[in-house]
Amino acid sequence: MSTAPEIDNEIDLTDRASYAHWTADVIRFADLDPLAHVNNVAFTTFFESGRVRFFNDGGSAVDRQDHAWMAAR
Repeated sequence: MSTAPEIDNEIDLTDRASYAHWTADVIRFADLDPLAHVNNVAFTTFFESGRVRFFNDGGSAVDRQDHAWMAAR
């Protein structure tokens, strides 16, 4: 049985400076439910936008064959 790796409590994941790469996206009207909450399906669009932007902003230094992408908490 495997265990999840420990999270470094020294890193503030809510601090933008904790990330080497950052991008902004637009929350569209269609991404919201009637109570103005972001629909869970919209997050996959945000992840895709970030992945594409990462490679377009100089991610060519990263060998795409050696990396896998996943959404995780």
